[in-house]
Amino acid sequence: MKKTRMLLLVTAGLLLGMNVQANSSDAAGATAVCKDGKYSHEPKAIACSLHGGIKTWYGDKGPAPAVSGNRAAPVAGAPGVVWVNTRSKHYHCANDIWYGKTRKGAYMYEDDAKAQGYKPDHKACS
Repeated sequence: MKKTRMLLLVTAGLLLGMNVQANSSDAAGATAVCKDGKYSHEPKAIACSLHGGIKTWYGDKGPAPAVSGNRAAPVAGAPGVVWVNTRSKHYHCANDIWYGKTRKGAYMYEDDAKAQGYKPDHKACS
C-alpha cells in the first residue's frame, strides 16, 4: 500500500514538474531556476525534474527576484550583480568573500538591491 502511494506521488510529481516556464516574465514568483535556464513554480521535490535539475533554489528564500525592465534575470558574476543576504539586509560585491556564500540570499542587480532597502556590506560595488 505504501509503495503504491509513493509511486502515485512520484508520478504526479513528474507530471506537475512539466509546469516549468521559459519566459523571463514568469521569473517573478518562481521557486527555482533550472539548469537549462527555465523557471519553475513547483515544490522543491519536483521542481526542474525534466530540465536537468535545480540550478538555483528560491523557495526557502521567498519568490525569485523580479526581472527589472528589459534586463535578463541576474546571473552570478555578471556586471552589476550582487549577492543579497536576505537575513542581514546587506549585499556583497563579486570580489567579496561572502559573494554567493551566505545561507539566505539571492543574486540581484545592485540598483535593485538599493531600491529594496539593502545596504552594502562594506562599500558600494559600482
